[in-house]
Amino acid sequence: MSETQSGRPTPHMIRLFHRFSGLLGRQPDDGFICEPELPEQPLVHVALWRPDRDSDVTSLQTFGMSAKPMPNSTTRAELHLGCREPLDEAQCEQLAYLLAHLAAYPFLHRVPLDWWEIIPNAGHLPGFPGCRHLLLHPRLAEESTDEIDDEEGTIKLLYVVPITEYERRLLVEQGREAFLDHLVLNRIDLLKDRSDS
Repeated sequence: MSETQSGRPTPHMIRLFHRFSGLLGRQPDDGFICEPELPEQPLVHVALWRPDRDSDVTSLQTFGMSAKPMPNSTTRAELHLGCREPLDEAQCEQLAYLLAHLAAYPFLHRVPLDWWEIIPNAGHLPGFPGCRHLLLHPRLAEESTDEIDDEEGTIKLLYVVPITEYERRLLVEQGREAFLDHLVLNRIDLLKDRSDS
């Protein structure tokens, strides 16, 4: 993990760095330091794991959002995003900064984030041109985890999943079960781009 004078990783971030490196089976290939612009924002590092022989997924993981509970909540959280599409350096950096801005959102707006929340109109999402919205999903596979035990308290892992307009409407109008049924029926891979057309 890289360091700068002001963006040095905290002991909390270092613990999580080692924890997630263990969960993903190796240390990350790269990382980004997202300095806070306002005092309310947390210092966030985003680690990047590129595809390798064991996984065809590019994974990005925040460290730092969970340094304190989100405002108006007792919940600590970190964000994870996976993409099975090919990504270049610029796209990885754009996704890292998207995660950093999303990590700052609860602290700037005093609104906690949780599983199953939708962030509408998230803008252009590298690797997911057919998806305009984001869903904060619990773990995506049985062997995954969605909570991390830390000495400062349990940390929720919010999987940031790009979704299409149809999928957003399905969630809002018919609920989680209809959305999950749609995924199974259509064999949808949430880590790949898709469109409603």
